[in-house]
Amino acid sequence: VLRGEDAVVTVRDVTDQALHRERRITLARVGVTAQKLHAEGEIFLALRDGLRKIGLSGVLLRPDGDGLRVVFYDAIDDAFCGEVERRFGRPIEGALGRWTPLCLRVWAEGQGYVDDALRDAGAFFADEVTRGLVFAIEPSRLPRAVAARIEHGALPRAILILRGDWLREDDVAVVQLLGAQLSASLEMARLYAEARQRLDELAATQARLVQRERLAAIGELAAVMAHEVRNPLGVIFNALSGLARVVPAGGDARLFVDIVREESVRLNRIVGD
Repeated sequence: VLRGEDAVVTVRDVTDQALHRERRITLARVGVTAQKLHAEGEIFLALRDGLRKIGLSGVLLRPDGDGLRVVFYDAIDDAFCGEVERRFGRPIEGALGRWTPLCLRVWAEGQGYVDDALRDAGAFFADEVTRGLVFAIEPSRLPRAVAARIEHGALPRAILILRGDWLREDDVAVVQLLGAQLSASLEMARLYAEARQRLDELAATQARLVQRERLAAIGELAAVMAHEVRNPLGVIFNALSGLARVVPAGGDARLFVDIVREESVRLNRIVGD
């Protein structure tokens, strides 16, 4: 309690600052989570969930010929994503667009910020109809964008763009960190997929070798059996030739001799095959 003196109290609302700091922390956690995953689809799913928690829209672009290919796209929620794709008439992921001023700057300098993300997004598409759809669909809650270049081995590979109404120019460093984490995660996912593919190929080759060895063993066994069967067959044929000379034709004994000869010939044919 102050008595006899004037007091000046300054009150500063730091709620927005605290919320902004918490959003940055969440964004950093997205990158940490991505580094624990081993598949590209899982990484993009973690990125989508993390961005939605803090009200951001994200897109990952990779150079393709003279343009940029959308590798990953996500808006604020599933309903909005569905509305975007319904109006476009096709999925956003996989679409090919043009280099925008923001993308050119990010590719050259490694990072960038714009406070008119909508205009830059409209420049991505070549036709007037699609550009008009961008302006009709995108809400005013995503006016700003922060972008970072994703590299691998000191070479640029892709561009990550985040859009949201709370982003500021000083958030570039956080997005650059996320881009570096995604770059490492996606590269590990690629190496993991290659290793898995090679292991599968090795397993398939091993299975073929085992099958070939089994067939070779069966063939060798068949050859031994054929040799062992032909020896007594030779004796049987010699005996039948002798019996044919002493057994008169037309009798029951000669019928039995002929039956044995026919069956012996059939068995010899089977062994030969």
